[in-house]
Amino acid sequence: MTIESTTSAVKGGVAKRFAALFVAAATLLAGGVFSVSAAPSALADDAETNVALNAEKGNDNAPDVQVSYVTGWNSTAAINDDSLDGNASYGGWGTWGNTSASETATYTWNRAVTTSKSVGYYWTNVKTGDGGVPLPKDVSIEYLNADSGQYETVPNLKVDKTFPADDELDATNPVYGPYTYTFDQVTTKSMKLVVNKKANDNKGITVTEWQVFGTSAALPVDPGDPGAFLDVQQVAVRTTPGVDPTSKLPAEVWATPQDGPSIKVPVTWETVPADAYATAGTTAEVKGTTAAGTYDNIKVAAGQATATIGVYDQLNTEVTDAEYVSTITAPGVKPVLQDTVALTYADGSVESGHKVTWDSIPAAEYAEAEQVGFVEGSIEGVGNIKAEGTFFVVAPSDPKAQPIVAIDFDSAAPGSGWYTTAPKFTITAQRGVSTVPIKTIEYKIGKGEWTSGKGPISVTAQGSVTISARATDENDNSREVSQTIKVDTNVPVVTAKQESKNGNDVVVSLTADDGAAGSGVTRVLYSTGPSSNPKSNENTMWGTYTDEDKVKVQLSADHDTYVHFYAQDAAGNESDYANINLGKGEAVTPTPTPSVDSVAVSGDGVKDGKLALVAGDTAQLSAEVKVTGDAAKTVAWKSSDAKVATVDKDGKVTAVAEGTATITATSTVDENKSASVEVTVTKPEAPVPPATDEERKPLADKIAAVESEKLNQNDYTADSWKAYADALAAAKQVVKDPAATAPQVTAALNKLTAAHDGLAKKDSGEKPEPQKPGQQKPGQNQKPDQQQKNATTTAPTGSAVAAVAAAVVVLGAAGAGLVIWRKRRA
Repeated sequence: MTIESTTSAVKGGVAKRFAALFVAAATLLAGGVFSVSAAPSALADDAETNVALNAEKGNDNAPDVQVSYVTGWNSTAAINDDSLDGNASYGGWGTWGNTSASETATYTWNRAVTTSKSVGYYWTNVKTGDGGVPLPKDVSIEYLNADSGQYETVPNLKVDKTFPADDELDATNPVYGPYTYTFDQVTTKSMKLVVNKKANDNKGITVTEWQVFGTSAALPVDPGDPGAFLDVQQVAVRTTPGVDPTSKLPAEVWATPQDGPSIKVPVTWETVPADAYATAGTTAEVKGTTAAGTYDNIKVAAGQATATIGVYDQLNTEVTDAEYVSTITAPGVKPVLQDTVALTYADGSVESGHKVTWDSIPAAEYAEAEQVGFVEGSIEGVGNIKAEGTFFVVAPSDPKAQPIVAIDFDSAAPGSGWYTTAPKFTITAQRGVSTVPIKTIEYKIGKGEWTSGKGPISVTAQGSVTISARATDENDNSREVSQTIKVDTNVPVVTAKQESKNGNDVVVSLTADDGAAGSGVTRVLYSTGPSSNPKSNENTMWGTYTDEDKVKVQLSADHDTYVHFYAQDAAGNESDYANINLGKGEAVTPTPTPSVDSVAVSGDGVKDGKLALVAGDTAQLSAEVKVTGDAAKTVAWKSSDAKVATVDKDGKVTAVAEGTATITATSTVDENKSASVEVTVTKPEAPVPPATDEERKPLADKIAAVESEKLNQNDYTADSWKAYADALAAAKQVVKDPAATAPQVTAALNKLTAAHDGLAKKDSGEKPEPQKPGQQKPGQNQKPDQQQKNATTTAPTGSAVAAVAAAVVVLGAAGAGLVIWRKRRA
């Protein structure tokens, strides 16, 4: 006896009874074969059935799941557990860390499924995590073609939408779907989801759920003993805690024999233990045995019945539903439906044994085989709900009917479709709708002889192998079935050959063979390095070998170099690791890798990385590039602001307008090596107008005055005379220059005056006395006594005369400056 803590068990038992009888009737109508679907998916519309659900979800044809790769923290089982929890198992079946262009998940069913629709949900952490698992690039769906034995893309495959770009992803939800794939209907025992990645890298993909909608087909049913029942009424009683429900158990139950109609048979129940009705909210099952005998002229064997006891604090009286009743009958035999039904109450409890009176059924509705009829009835004491029933008209068992025979393997083929270990098969034979016993069961492998036996039998043949089975009954009715499988239990063989050697550069070719009956080599992988251990981290990562590229290795003089390799075939077999030792290479002086060490910029006017220019000016910059090896020393010039300063390809800078710009020289070999100069451009100063004649006159007068003295160079020291001669020459140049400005005239006058006053005679060091034009020398045109007077007064008054002359010059210069100042003010 089983005690459960839910009232759903009561309703479930009633529902199962109708389903069982419906299946049995359909079996008889269809000659012993019918279709059973898996439980509806919580993620799909109620009208659709997800045949990919796992067995825990009630799928009696749950598929075996094989994947190309699964990360340790993910789960293969998550792909068909009917859950979209993006946090569970890190989102579902995931492949992070596997370097490949695509990943595959394969469903393989024991019984074929028929489908034209699939749905996928996918997980990504691009916006919710570290971005290691992007969405796929695209997805394809393949099915195992029973005729060719190969996986092929489902015909006319379409998908309702494409995957979003990374910038379109939701930062709060990592699961994307549903993606609905539709295609022309296929019937198959295996389907493959091919998920193509955006890049051939170790970033994985994650499939949260892969659903396949359709029906499972061809489940053979053996009616068993002809005297056994197709169906027995399921009994449900209600009670309250502590109240023994034994008195409510019926003395008879309705049962449906092989060919109908339904009859009442006595039943003996097990003793109901006290704990079965001790606690409210629990249910318990009690087994009963129906008595063998002849009832209504129908001979039946003993059978089993089940009663469900529900315990409730109080018994609800509001009826919400009535049991749906079904039965079978033979052509022309009036259907007999059970005269009681089970009622469902508002609290979900169920109780059987309520009397029903069925409406009359016209004879025409059960006159011929394969008719199906519907009938209503009135339930005693229930006015608002009618009882409903269905009857199936089934032809009597055919003694010429063929047996049902099936081949069952000990395991489903892996996702590749190939068995990599020798499978074993068992043959089952059933009478189907016939009552004639089975006489022989035989099998045949390939083109071999028929052999008696039902297994288990091991298949050691390789390649595509056809298994045939045959069952024959005592009337020599026989049925033969066959199934083709693919077997490859042998690993591929890889051979390595050194193709060439040029110095330390070696090329190695790899050749793999999987045998004539093998599944075929899919790829050869290799790794190179100094370690003889193929799993050593000293060696390179494993890569896929191609005949175009081969294996290219550069030997080292310091150690041996190994090429490790192995092969995989389509069945999933892998060869053992093998290697070839290429030995040591020759010692070679390394050639420095050409590189740029530094870049420096210099040029006229550049100081501390800065250059000042006036708009319109130009400057030539040059770049010094220091390199290692034979790297190019060329640079590319660039200005940060061409509106301020431009630079050409040769480093010539042209100042354009006031502002600051950075001129940068960047190595054409290494863009990370560069140098810059900060260029500051200022406006040009406003031009000064030429001096006027009035402004030039003081300088011209000064020149005339000093020249009139007719000074002799030999009378003066060399230094003082040179200063005087230079100042006089410069003054003459300024006077003659029409572009000379007033400041330039004044500067020349001051310089000439200072040089003239600074003349020093060789003998005494005295400076010449300045003499105004027209002034007489001492004694000139004077009387003798006046000359004498002058002679006696010259010495004491000489310095005074010189001072007066200097004052005159200064006043003259000041006057000239005043004239210039006034003209400028004007």
